[in-house]
Amino acid sequence: MPFHYNLPVPELGTSTTEEPCVLLKWLVEVGAELHRSTVIAVVMCSENCYEIMTNGDGFLRERTRSEGETLRVGETLAVINADGENIPYNRPYSLARPCPAPTEPSTPDAAESEVEGAERSIIAKTDEAVQRARIGLKKSVSFLALILVANVPFLGGMPLHTYFVPWGQVLLVSFVLAFAWAGIACSGFISAWSYRREAHELLESARRRE
Repeated sequence: MPFHYNLPVPELGTSTTEEPCVLLKWLVEVGAELHRSTVIAVVMCSENCYEIMTNGDGFLRERTRSEGETLRVGETLAVINADGENIPYNRPYSLARPCPAPTEPSTPDAAESEVEGAERSIIAKTDEAVQRARIGLKKSVSFLALILVANVPFLGGMPLHTYFVPWGQVLLVSFVLAFAWAGIACSGFISAWSYRREAHELLESARRRE
């Protein structure tokens, strides 16, 4: 890149060129590739924080100021290598914008409260899953018992061909469905109970590590 230009400190809000500013931090290293609106440094002026941005493409050739130094608007902050078409002709070489407002870190008490709330939610959900699985199991067992009672005459010695009449077929299909429902409900209850136990064990292990 045969061309280069000096990157000045731009106008910072309502500040004047006489107001001193402090270079707080460099955000890019020498040789870094730059693009339009790349933030390269942070400065403080009149108790206000500003981000300094490039207004063209290129590479950082030199940092002419060090962190902690005092500088003024218009003074050279860095030297930029750029091809001729990437030099920001007819527009400012640099731009400035206020720093983003810092976010308030959560206090230890608030963080602890959030963790406790998450633990209670996990326990409540696993307990609810077990309760629903238990209700489903009870219903399926009750239905299976009802079907078994209805099949007592057949189990007591009625001819097998009776199952081929419509009423016998209904009882047989009902028995198969009730048995399948009971098996699925039992499996669901065991899974829910196992998940609840694992969740309690994991939470208890996490508390001990704390």
